[in-house]
Amino acid sequence: MNSKVQNNTSKCRQLSVSLLSNSAGIKQLLQQQLLVAIKLSGIGIDLTDLSGNAQLIPLYRLSNQTGIIYRCAIALQLAAKIKRRAIELANQFMISFPGNNCNNSRVKCLEFCVEVESSGWINFKLSDGALANWLQDLIEKPLLEEYEGKKVLLQERDGNSISTKPCVSPTHLNSLEPNTSFQLQYLHARCCSLLRLAHRQGLITLRDIDFKTTKLQIIEPNPIPWLQDKQLSDTEQLRLRLVHSTEQNLISQILDCSDEIGENNQISLVKRGSNLSLAFEQFYSECRIWGEVKTHNLRLAQGRLGLFAATQIVVRSLLQDQLGIAAPLEL
Repeated sequence: MNSKVQNNTSKCRQLSVSLLSNSAGIKQLLQQQLLVAIKLSGIGIDLTDLSGNAQLIPLYRLSNQTGIIYRCAIALQLAAKIKRRAIELANQFMISFPGNNCNNSRVKCLEFCVEVESSGWINFKLSDGALANWLQDLIEKPLLEEYEGKKVLLQERDGNSISTKPCVSPTHLNSLEPNTSFQLQYLHARCCSLLRLAHRQGLITLRDIDFKTTKLQIIEPNPIPWLQDKQLSDTEQLRLRLVHSTEQNLISQILDCSDEIGENNQISLVKRGSNLSLAFEQFYSECRIWGEVKTHNLRLAQGRLGLFAATQIVVRSLLQDQLGIAAPLEL
């Protein structure tokens, strides 16, 4: 499949998705919206193959792109079954997305630009503001719970922890390479240590220096300054502050890990965790936080510390909730 977004796309349609929805993975959020749109389209498509399960809708994040773009092939898949043009189905789905449920100012939302290619592919481009909302939501309300019979990363509702069992079977857990589990444990402990160091030096304020709760760890600044302070022009929205290639790569790996948790694919979970660990090492070696950055660009340092917190939360979920392995707090 071609991983490049073609130029011959229809006019962009704005889609707003509330983060009150259970799943924290963007892939799962979009799949839920697509399933509703298909049902509302009035085309009368037999959804037996999907069995009402949104996770069966083919959707993936494009790599090597400027920004975060998800691509869906559901129109092509269904067009072959009912002898219709894929672009017709895709356009019908696009106008059938549920209405905007983000009128409440207290509700965080993800804003997408939805485009349909002439071939029938549907592309969802996440805005910088939406990405900032998602990252902030991730570090505020991480939790694992049941969704459609599977374990996925969900949002904390009432401040209480929900106990869960590991998603990876003991048989598969025993087959994991020791280096893989150690790599993730080391990454978790390192993130915790660096966040505590930043707390002691006054860059951020932590709620719980021992990381014993899933509640928001960084309470100051709140929110994290993910976005630039000023717009480039009156017509543009605030842009993401974290634009270094290694920052972008780390964000992509955090997204992929969260999406994979929703898929509950044991082998892929371990692979994603390994990729996340490598991305963090590259990010930390290239992007400074202390020294001149701390002195002259504190908000950039705080944004990068936000990535520490997001990484720690995802790795903690991978270790404890998915693999059933302890997530150490210290090196």
